[in-house]
Amino acid sequence: MASAGGLSGVPRAVMIIAALILGLLTAILGVALGVFRDVRKRLPQNRYGLCSGSSDMRPDRAGVLPLTDWLHDFFQNLAGSTPTDDPVTFGDLWGNGGDENAPRDIELVLMTTSVTRGISHCFPFLEGSWGQLYFDKGEFDALFPKSVVDWMVKHAAGIRHRDRLEVPEGFHPIPKPADLPILLGARTSLSFPVLLSAVPLYAANFERAPENGKYPLERCWFSDGGLTSNFPIHFFDAPLPGRPTFGINLVPDTVETTEIDETDDRLERVKDRQAGMPRAKVGIRFGCRATTAPASRPRPGSTNLTAWWDFSARCSTPRGTGVTPSSWPCPVIATGWCM
Repeated sequence: MASAGGLSGVPRAVMIIAALILGLLTAILGVALGVFRDVRKRLPQNRYGLCSGSSDMRPDRAGVLPLTDWLHDFFQNLAGSTPTDDPVTFGDLWGNGGDENAPRDIELVLMTTSVTRGISHCFPFLEGSWGQLYFDKGEFDALFPKSVVDWMVKHAAGIRHRDRLEVPEGFHPIPKPADLPILLGARTSLSFPVLLSAVPLYAANFERAPENGKYPLERCWFSDGGLTSNFPIHFFDAPLPGRPTFGINLVPDTVETTEIDETDDRLERVKDRQAGMPRAKVGIRFGCRATTAPASRPRPGSTNLTAWWDFSARCSTPRGTGVTPSSWPCPVIATGWCM
């Protein structure tokens, strides 16, 4: 029934509901189009990440540094340096003058993934048999603090096969493994897809026809190491191991695990665990290895497990607790990142 003012009763309610549904669908479509536009255009423009992780050491309004800058400040502070000083390098951890073949005091190894090639790379020995890698200073200025980029430019390795490669202006070979900043390794390894921008490096593409007799460089995107190897305990494997390697991956007690039944070689679910007992799997994501030190100065790799955990606790102590780097009984260059 209609009135002078228009529809009333059930027809009017139906019209209102239909208008609300249409408005909701329009809003959803608008959001979907916006997301599609961002994913298709803006995400690639920001190197396939929502945030770059760096603002060249400029904090936000709350005084908080972006992730990459915070890591740089953290590493430098543990090393007793300022963010504008030379960055901590893998050679600093090795303590052997940068000799790649000599024993190392501390060995930090990280995993990263070349999404372009679909393979994993071991940091700091990125190049291997894949050839020399290059970085674009302009791109790295947007991803790392200025002091780190300047260090990499200053310590860039020499260009190999210069007569066969087309290396554009502003492109530099990455430094030798001993001169690579550990910040670059950390950032390249934890480039969580979509959340953080991928790190671009360049390599010669010998499959493309050379231009003017020289092969061009091709961009290779490096992202989170977990894409290809989320549990790289093989970092510490050796044909004749000189020490055992223990890796622990703690999971909640509610997570079901399986193990080999040594009696009849059958896979069966683990049962009858004590309540509240944490479960563990063998392996580790990041690891440190060092030469054995006296008990008075515990360090990673010590045969004294109590000393190792004491080291871990001290190196992970936050600021403002009264524990300063100068009071730690171990080289602070190892840092809590090695845990």
